[in-house]
Amino acid sequence: MGAADTVIKGSIRIVKVDEDTRTPLSGAVYAFYDSAGELVTEETTDEDGLIVLDELPYGAYTYQETVPPEGYELDDTVWRFTIRENAAELCRTRTNARTVGSITVLKTDANGRAVAGVTYLLQYSTDGGGTWAPVFSIGETDTQTPGGCRSAGLSNGRLVTNSAGGALFEGLYADGEILYRLTEADTVNGYTLLAGPVYEGTLPVDDDGDALFDITATIRETHVFGLPETGGDGFHAAAMVLACVLLSVGLCLLSDVIGKNREDI
Repeated sequence: MGAADTVIKGSIRIVKVDEDTRTPLSGAVYAFYDSAGELVTEETTDEDGLIVLDELPYGAYTYQETVPPEGYELDDTVWRFTIRENAAELCRTRTNARTVGSITVLKTDANGRAVAGVTYLLQYSTDGGGTWAPVFSIGETDTQTPGGCRSAGLSNGRLVTNSAGGALFEGLYADGEILYRLTEADTVNGYTLLAGPVYEGTLPVDDDGDALFDITATIRETHVFGLPETGGDGFHAAAMVLACVLLSVGLCLLSDVIGKNREDI
């Protein structure tokens, strides 16, 4: 009698890491499907960024991330692998890009009309506010680092409001620990420079349990009028500056990852 046929089974090991730092990422959920498209299992990466599936029967499989690690963009690529040999041990490293944040300033007058030409300074702190430095320019393909900002026209941490009254600080490192401080650095004739920060805090912002990576500070300010020194009682700056800073926070996880379908081995 001939030897019994060997049932071919193998295993796959998924290692999930940060795209830039290669730090292991926990909390990523993957769904695994067989060749018929039936769900085999859903697994979550552990504290070492690992998922290990053993005893997978011979055949082709696909898997896809369904939930990204907290603070990271979803990788919706459809990955493929095949168990062809008995005791095959496959190992695949998968990465996620960190979700970046933004701070937008909208400057208007009391009637809601845009105020152009106002300069805003964005600073960051990595020591809880002990020291501050201006954010600095990085390119679209540069590694995201604390203090980096991808806004065009950034100069020494400063942007100037455009004709729509807006200034956008984008591509900001958002880990919930780095502090950002936004202040008005220079204004235009007829307006008083705002005292104190327009915004100071982390990104993302917690809003009833939701992590919000993009915030907008709308600053509505009254025009400062002045009478000639020879007129009346010489009163100058008849109107106090009204600085109503409204933080409207909106989650903007712009994940434009193109899913790819390809044989992985």
